[in-house]
Amino acid sequence: MFRKNGDHYRSIDNARKAVRAGDTAEAERWLRIADRLLAIQERNDRLRKSRKPPETCTGPVLLDPNGCSPGGTPNSVLNQNRLARAKIGTRNPV
Repeated sequence: MFRKNGDHYRSIDNARKAVRAGDTAEAERWLRIADRLLAIQERNDRLRKSRKPPETCTGPVLLDPNGCSPGGTPNSVLNQNRLARAKIGTRNPV
């Protein structure tokens, strides 16, 4: 979730240093900062998980609005050729 050299770990380390030095107000300040960073990261994770995947098109893709390619081949034939190439594994033959 956090990088080891990130701000969250740095603020925890600073809080420990403040406790060792006997400065409780400074330690509380650093712990509040760490808590705020944790809340931000949890919110980002929650939003990332709730994001919907993009919807894919299930129907055949029209290659030309007029129904035929510039060479005169109908879209239905071109779509079948595309599907056959995708099955073989040569998606973009040269």
